[in-house]
Amino acid sequence: MIFLKCDVVVVPGSRCCKDHLCEDELTIKSFDHIRVSKADRWKIDSNEFQMFVADIRAMLFKQKTFDFDDQTCFSDEGYQSIVGLTKEQFDHLVKTVSSMRNSHVRSVRVALAVFLAKLRLALSNRILAVLFHLDNKRVVSHIISQVRKALMKEFVPYHLNLQHINRQTAIEEHQTAIATILYTNKPNQLCVVADGTYIFIQKSSNNLLQRKSYSMH
Repeated sequence: MIFLKCDVVVVPGSRCCKDHLCEDELTIKSFDHIRVSKADRWKIDSNEFQMFVADIRAMLFKQKTFDFDDQTCFSDEGYQSIVGLTKEQFDHLVKTVSSMRNSHVRSVRVALAVFLAKLRLALSNRILAVLFHLDNKRVVSHIISQVRKALMKEFVPYHLNLQHINRQTAIEEHQTAIATILYTNKPNQLCVVADGTYIFIQKSSNNLLQRKSYSMH
């Protein structure tokens, strides 16, 4: 896998810091730090070459076609179609859930993609397991629960909750001059207008789910 992704051959006897390993395999994040400093020349005999080709074939057969760990796998349009975010927005959200860690089952990127795909596409856990190459629907359910808890802890309080902004910041950075003129009669007064008529809310691309979740209130 290192050769396929980084064009580096790891010879027998090579060593690696344990911090870069997970379940005796190189962590996904570690691939980003591998750099080729000079041309790599190596000699192998016929038996080693046969083993090398066999390993390459095995890796290619296991290669995922729906892989959020490979940041070149999807374009911005692909990201938006599956998770409802651009690649840049998705990368930013991944950094937000700092309490989550990669595991032998999934990376943080895959976990977040599963969660967002569930919200956007309303697919069953069984189908998500197939698409994301996970063992079964119970694994998907566990991943969704983990991501939900992480977002509630590290994203919601700072971006969506009422406590994510203090009064003075709301006045100085979010209150317009015309609102201050029309709705306040004292200096440094906070004006709050609650009107959700034109607030854009993303809808699921699943028409049946839209109909079931539609509300007049």
